Amino acid sequence: MSWGLLLLGADQNDSGNVAEHNADEAAHPSILSEINEVKSRVLALEIAGGAEVTSNPFAVTFGNLDGITANAVWNADNARLEF
Repeated sequence: MSWGLLLLGADQNDSGNVAEHNADEAAHPSILSEINEVKSRVLALEIAGGAEVTSNPFAVTFGNLDGITANAVWNADNARLEF
């Protein structure tokens, strides 16, 4: 039994219910939202502080340039704009 359950006076049968509840993605929306906000802010601080950035979470590919206006070079082989 965990300390949290002991302090709440829960018995061992409740530990499975608590674990199931905590694993439910909809169980703690406000806490999960705050965690995601903190993760975003930490990432921004790491990037601003010079941390090594090894990937870009945003990627856009273009099959053609129809309707696109940009000051860049079109790399047709890789279907991308190069600045």
